Amino acid sequence: ALALSVEKAEKAIMSEPPRPADQPLINRRAMLILGLGGLYTGISTLALFQFYLGQSHALASTMAFTNIVMTAQMLALSFRNLSGPVSAIGWFSSPWILVAIATMALLQALAVYMPALQGILHTVPLSAKDWGIILLIMLPLFIVPETYKWLKAAHTRTGVSS
Repeated sequence: ALALSVEKAEKAIMSEPPRPADQPLINRRAMLILGLGGLYTGISTLALFQFYLGQSHALASTMAFTNIVMTAQMLALSFRNLSGPVSAIGWFSSPWILVAIATMALLQALAVYMPALQGILHTVPLSAKDWGIILLIMLPLFIVPETYKWLKAAHTRTGVSS
């Protein structure tokens, strides 16, 4: 949240008309997009937990916990700008969001692999395959919003409204 708070303003923000005072800060479209991201995270986490539960409760819990943490990082990256794709605003235009995501990934790895934290958090080590599954689950949270924003930007450049 702190990293998102220091995100640079969108380039054309001052050329847009002001938001009406009675309009909410987060409109219905944004709520829908955020809600779908949360729903996807919840469903994928439950599916992972159910799938891994046959192997062990500790592994299922660790996968669910890691999925929630990592998908939240992907959502932060995807939704740092709701109108422009990352390719347009720049991958490194906000180093703080990248530092925050890397820090959270490191902390999650410590929670999964550091014996003292494993005991406190009841986690077990994950394999490379387990991390690969989580990565595959995270990808749609980036690809879908970025594709939508890219198509919307392309339509705006050509004068077609979306």
